[in-house]
Amino acid sequence: YTFGLWEFYPDAKEKTGGRLSAQIEEVMQDGRSHRVADIMRNLQEKFGQRVSRSTVASVLVREDQFRKIKRGMFKLRKEAGS
Repeated sequence: YTFGLWEFYPDAKEKTGGRLSAQIEEVMQDGRSHRVADIMRNLQEKFGQRVSRSTVASVLVREDQFRKIKRGMFKLRKEAGS
């Protein structure tokens, strides 16, 4: 695993961030708003992958396909009407 700012590791962003982003998007396909804790639990159930809260939150904030609804709640942008 790579630690540091994403802009210093452009290759790592594509390898890890892109895959995790796609997995998060997959568990959010039901059109509902999701809490970060629920996303973490669903990732573990579906993919057998434990991911920290800060990592999930970072992907949700950084990637354009996710929209923050309120504190700790996110929705897919296409499902949120934006």
